[in-house]
Amino acid sequence: MNEHHIAIVEDDRDQRENLADALRRRGMQVSVYEDAKSALGELTEMPPDLLISDIILQGDYDAGLNLCEALLKTHPTLSVIFMTERVEEVDQVVGLRLGAVDYLPKPFSINVLIAKISNHLKRLSLVNEPEDEESLKSGDLEIREAFNEVLWKSQSVSLTLTELRMLVRIVKSKGRILTFGQLSDETRQSYVETNTINTHIKNIRKKFRKVDAQFNAIKSEYGAGYRWDP
Repeated sequence: MNEHHIAIVEDDRDQRENLADALRRRGMQVSVYEDAKSALGELTEMPPDLLISDIILQGDYDAGLNLCEALLKTHPTLSVIFMTERVEEVDQVVGLRLGAVDYLPKPFSINVLIAKISNHLKRLSLVNEPEDEESLKSGDLEIREAFNEVLWKSQSVSLTLTELRMLVRIVKSKGRILTFGQLSDETRQSYVETNTINTHIKNIRKKFRKVDAQFNAIKSEYGAGYRWDP
C-alpha cells in the first residue's frame, strides 16, 4: 500500500493531522490541505489515488462538493470519500451522485475510515492490474481498455468509463452470471441501486445497437444479474 497517494482536505487542524499521522504510519504517502482553493491548485496537476475531504470548509457550506466536482471534470477516475457533519440523507445522495465512492458522517472512528480506505485501495489495485494482452477479444468484440476503445464488428462503440468497466467485467466472466453487487463494484461507489445497474446495461446495449441493430450478447438473468453470450 506504500505506493498510494492520499490527499486530505480538512480545516480542523487536529482532525487533519490525526488522520494524516494514522495513514503515514501505515506506509501511505499523504498530502494535507486546509482549504479547497489550495487543494484544487495542486491536485489538478497531480491527482492522488484517493481524496478524503470535508464538505464544509472554512465556512463555505459546499466547498468540498465543489472541489470534488471540479477535480472530477479533469480526472474522472479520481476516488473521493467525504467526511462531514452534513448527515442528512439528501446530502449523502448528492455526494454519492456527484461521484464519491463513500460518505462518512461525523463524528466517526478513524479506524473505520482507515478500514474503508484500505478496502477501496485493494479494489483499486485489482482494477488497475496490468493485462497480459493488449486487447480483450470475444467473438465480434474487441476492447482496447488502455485506449478506452471498444469495437464491435470493427465499428467503434463509444462508452463512458463506468460502462467500459462494466463491459470488461461481463466479458471476462466468460459466460458466468455477474450479480448486481459485482457489477456495482465497477461504478466505484459504495452504494448502488439495482435500477442504476440496469440503466447502465440498457445504455450499453443501446450504444451497441446503434452500430448493430441485432446486438444481443449481454443476456439478462432475471433477479440475478447479467452474463456475456456473443
